[in-house]
Amino acid sequence: MPEKPTTSQISHIPILDGRNYTLWSIMMDVKLSARGLGKVCHSKVPPSTDPSSFSAWNQANIEAVQLILSRLHQEIIISIVDGLTVKNAKALWSKITIKFESQNVTNRGRTWVHWQCLKFTGNIEEYIKECSSILFDIAGIGISLPPDIMAYSILGKICQDSSLYDHVIDSMVPSMNAKINPQQVLDKLSEFLRHKNAKRDYQKMTIKEENDSGALLTTSNQFPYKLTYICKDRKNNIKNITHKAENCWAEHRELCPLPCNQFKKKASEAETHQTGLEALLSDANNTTLTSFSLVIDCGATHNQKRLNSSPFA
Repeated sequence: MPEKPTTSQISHIPILDGRNYTLWSIMMDVKLSARGLGKVCHSKVPPSTDPSSFSAWNQANIEAVQLILSRLHQEIIISIVDGLTVKNAKALWSKITIKFESQNVTNRGRTWVHWQCLKFTGNIEEYIKECSSILFDIAGIGISLPPDIMAYSILGKICQDSSLYDHVIDSMVPSMNAKINPQQVLDKLSEFLRHKNAKRDYQKMTIKEENDSGALLTTSNQFPYKLTYICKDRKNNIKNITHKAENCWAEHRELCPLPCNQFKKKASEAETHQTGLEALLSDANNTTLTSFSLVIDCGATHNQKRLNSSPFA
C-alpha cells in the first residue's frame, strides 16, 4: 500500500515551467503554510524585534527560499532569481506571482488590443514612447510573434506620413532580403526626430539673426553672412538701421564729434585743390601740346606744371 504524502514530502509539487503556474502556486502555498513558512512569504518584516524571534524568522526565510527554488525549472530560476530574491522569500514569491499572473488570457488580450488600437497622430516622440512601452508589455506577458511582423506593424501605423515612412524604409532596408526588427524601426524614427528638431532649431536661429541684423543673405550652398549698410558721399543710406537720417554724420557734419570735424577741413582743402586743377586744365586747352605739358603726381597732394617744355623731355 503506497504511503500517504506528508508535509515533509515535496515531490508531489510540480516543477514550475510557466504553463502550470495555477496548480504550482496552490500546492506550494499549502506546503509553505503546513511547514509554518507562509508568513515569511507574505510579510515584509518579522513580527517581533526580539533576538530569538528574529533568528527564527531568518531561519524560516532561508527554508522558504530553498523550498521554492527546489520546485522551479532552470529557465525560470535564471529569469527570476537575483541578488535580492535569493535571500528574501517575500521578494521571491512576489516576483513569481507578478511574472506569471500577468500572463493569463485576460492580460494578454488587453495588451494586444492596446497595441492594435495604437495610432500615429503625428507626434513622433510620443509614438516612440508608446511603442516601446507596449512592446515591453508584450514580451513580458509571453506573446510570441516574429520580429519582422512587429516591425511591419510599426511601419504600417506611420504610412500616412510619407516623408517619415520613406526615410525609415530607405535608410533601413538596403535590399529586398533584409530582415528588420522593431528596435531598428524605433531607432530610425528617433534619428528622423533628431534631424527634424535640428532643422527647426536652425530655422529659429536664422530668423533671429534676420531680426537682429536687419538683413541676411542665404543660399543653399553658402553659409549665411550679414550685409552691413554704410553711409558715404555725404548722403544717408536709407537701409542703414543703426541711426536715423537726421543723426547721420555723413549728411550732417556738424553733429559729428571733434575727431570727425576734421572731415570738414579736409573736404574744403579738397575743393580748393579741385578748383586749381580745373583752372590749370582750362589753360591747357588753350595751349598747344608742344609748348605746354602737365604732370600730375598722384602720390602727393600738389600738382606740378611745366611750361615751354617738350612733352618728350
